[in-house]
Amino acid sequence: MPTINDDFCWLKEVLDPGECPFILPEEEDLLRDRERRLRRRCIECKKFYDDISKLDLDENNEILDILRIALDELAARNREYERMHQFITLHTSRFEVYHEVLAALQSGRSLPNVAYILLVAITCKEGASFNRAFLLLYDQERDVFTGFFALGPRTPEEAAKIWSELGDNSLQDLISRFSDNLFEKEREKFSDILERLIVPLHDEVIWNIVMSNRARRIKNPQKGMLKEIGEVIGSSEYAISPLTSRDKPVGLVIADNIITNRPIDKGKLEFLEVLTYQGSIAIERAIYYEELQRNIHELKKLNVALKDYHETITRMEKMLAVGEILHQIAHDFKNPVTVIGGLANFMLDSIDESHPMYSHLKAIKEEADRLSQMLNSTLKALREKFSLEKDWWDLNALIKKKIDELRAILPPNTRIKWEIDPNLPHIFVDLVQIENCIDNLINNAIEAMPRGGTLTLKTRWTPPYVEIIVSDTGAGVKEEVKDRIFEEFFTTKKDGTGLGLPSCKKIVDAHGGRIEFSSEQGKGATFVIKLPLEGGEDKNG
Repeated sequence: MPTINDDFCWLKEVLDPGECPFILPEEEDLLRDRERRLRRRCIECKKFYDDISKLDLDENNEILDILRIALDELAARNREYERMHQFITLHTSRFEVYHEVLAALQSGRSLPNVAYILLVAITCKEGASFNRAFLLLYDQERDVFTGFFALGPRTPEEAAKIWSELGDNSLQDLISRFSDNLFEKEREKFSDILERLIVPLHDEVIWNIVMSNRARRIKNPQKGMLKEIGEVIGSSEYAISPLTSRDKPVGLVIADNIITNRPIDKGKLEFLEVLTYQGSIAIERAIYYEELQRNIHELKKLNVALKDYHETITRMEKMLAVGEILHQIAHDFKNPVTVIGGLANFMLDSIDESHPMYSHLKAIKEEADRLSQMLNSTLKALREKFSLEKDWWDLNALIKKKIDELRAILPPNTRIKWEIDPNLPHIFVDLVQIENCIDNLINNAIEAMPRGGTLTLKTRWTPPYVEIIVSDTGAGVKEEVKDRIFEEFFTTKKDGTGLGLPSCKKIVDAHGGRIEFSSEQGKGATFVIKLPLEGGEDKNG
């Protein structure tokens, strides 16, 4: 049997540089530390095992000590490999679940469907495996999160029954069980809790959780909103995870293990975080989709009603009170159509063109604009057939009303400025027609600023005229068309009728006034309506 000799470098306390070809220059410390050298390099060296196999180890204690180090290192590495294997197995399983959930959420259309899919993923054994989960949605007007849906058992007896019935159903099986009846049944079961789940965003702790965008484990909270949440759901330990999209609050998910009392570990929190991240995107999309459906339905109703009103207007042409009727019709339709168009425009500015809702929202805006133009053109044409219905009116009050209306519908990048002359006298005019003229100028100004700008409204008393000024900071009127802007049927707009400004001029002319405009290319346009007091002294006195 061979004996120990100087060729056994692994036995030496100190090695010379270059003596072991596997020790790199930057690892010179291993040359002077045999145990670390054994663990880092010798344990992986074929020569080490070949040398050991040739030796008689019965009475060599030093060799036995080295072997104990080698075996200890091998055992440690084996344990580490086992942990890595478990880690990879767990995360592979979670990735598969995550992929299934993501696919289901992307296909979910309605808000109830998306909410159900998310909470199934949080409560099923293949997912985060919480006993129960609660979904709260953000109410922007009230600045609070309110209970929307919950899933899971309420008692141990119910839990045993549910888990027995579900058996080995897969995540996909559970997701496919969704129906509107099942959703309402589950929501009704938790209705008392959902009604009491009202969580204000302005609460400091809740605000910090939402801003962190991380799931948190809450255990035995002693005070504040976290304690109130625990009391409402009846749990002393629960997880809370925010749902946000583009840094805006969408909702909250609260989950617990009230039946099994299993502790909420870090892994569960991380998985919950991943699920709620995708859930927030799907929920926001579902909210947009439902709002889109409501708007489409409303547009269809408005379209039908508009046709009915058009027929009604035709029948009423010979009625003496047509002016008042037309005024009422105009206001009945203008506000909802304007609100729908403004809302669609706001939502378009909030999403990218790649968003699945973008084309639908664009269609809503275009349809709302078309209906608005149709209504304005119809009313203008009809009004011109009738004589003026004059009375004494306060034009300052009219402009203030217009400002209030515009605040709700102006595009995000457009601001409004105004200047009211406190000495403006009341004036004898047909207010419906003057308002129609002002609306036309305001709409033109807004359309002239597609990328935003400043809309300015003013009133001014320059005897003998009361003046109304509407100006914008758009591209201005091209020099070659300045002489034609009041010409009937002439328009530079793709969908224009060429009747707006000509109709406006006719209205002002019929009141004995005049309309003037000035424009500089690249700096916008200004229109000035000049109206005489007409009818003698101001009866407002």
